[in-house]
Amino acid sequence: MPDEGDSNDAAADALKGELESLMKQIEEHETKTNEYQERLESLKTEASMLNDKVAHGPKDMSELDKLHELWDSIKELESEVQGLNQEEDRLSKEMERINEEIQTLFKEKEESKESKKD
Repeated sequence: MPDEGDSNDAAADALKGELESLMKQIEEHETKTNEYQERLESLKTEASMLNDKVAHGPKDMSELDKLHELWDSIKELESEVQGLNQEEDRLSKEMERINEEIQTLFKEKEESKESKKD
């Protein structure tokens, strides 16, 4: 007959695998967020310089169009970053839940060992 401690070990191992997967996903999201943030800063700098040029010089429609495109790209990237941050928060909460489950399983295993000794 399988021991409760063995089933707890198996459950904990499964949860650890799930935890590792979540940690990898978070790392990927952080990398993507950092890339987007760098691109966002670059676009904002470019848009700011073009904005100054348009504001202080003769009006060139292609420059105005380019400026609108830049700001649209900035808004889109900001939205992407916000979505990634929300997903990271969700994954972090899931990791916390799994860690709590693992701790509970180990506690139950220890309690099971103690009760067998008695």
